Amino acid sequence: DVLLSTPIFYFTVDGAKQLEAKKAEADAKLKEMIQDAVVRETAALESELLILEEQRRQLLASKQCLEQHRQQVDSTHELTKKTIKEKIQAIHHNIDAKECELLDQIHKIEQAKQNQLEEQAEDLQTIQTALSSCIDVLDDTLEIADPYAFLEAAAGPNSQDR
Repeated sequence: DVLLSTPIFYFTVDGAKQLEAKKAEADAKLKEMIQDAVVRETAALESELLILEEQRRQLLASKQCLEQHRQQVDSTHELTKKTIKEKIQAIHHNIDAKECELLDQIHKIEQAKQNQLEEQAEDLQTIQTALSSCIDVLDDTLEIADPYAFLEAAAGPNSQDR
């Protein structure tokens, strides 16, 4: 069908040369279009490559920043753990010191109370000894003396006048 629609002129030597020239011209245009497409595609790829390189650079910078931040967080975490441990040890030390102080105070109070009880026991012993002596003297007196004289003495000096 294409051959039938092709003018006869193209089947001559001049026509063949003209076809050859058109073919060369079309090939040159095609080559130029391909070259333009390659140049545009290369430019687009180079632009994308530049964008990707910039993104890669930004990612590396972000990674370094994150790594530094992670190191700071780790350092702060360790410092905080150490500080908490030191504070807990200080609290334990203070509690132990306060416990010793309170135990010493309790011991002193116990000792003071024990001394006080011993003094009171000694005072009671002295009073008991004095009372026993007094009772013995009274018993001796009652055995020797007239029982009515004791009653008169107990009643007082005014009772003899009656």
